[in-house]
Amino acid sequence: MSLSHELPGYCIIEINGGSIERFSNLAMERNIMLWDITVIGPQRWEAKVALKSLRSLRQIGHLTESYIIVKERHSGHRSKVAPALFTGCCCCCHCFCLSGLRTFHFRSQCCIR
Repeated sequence: MSLSHELPGYCIIEINGGSIERFSNLAMERNIMLWDITVIGPQRWEAKVALKSLRSLRQIGHLTESYIIVKERHSGHRSKVAPALFTGCCCCCHCFCLSGLRTFHFRSQCCIR
């Protein structure tokens, strides 16, 4: 089961050394979700985690004497919104300039003759 499409951002981490089972137990205790966990070798795991949980995982790594390497970061849906917003703003500005609404005529309130 992959949750990577539902989170706003996630990263792929590698956990090395120390007590990895204690690491995963402490992560579960703090409600930090690790998924797609694969065993690379003895005392080496690879997993995916939400970006907002990364700082807490580093604290857990310090407690269990294991270290974390961030392999990849994925920003999720945010990267798709910004280009669409920019394109929409450019189209609106272009239509506004072509429509002739950019020139305003003001009438003076007092008439001096």
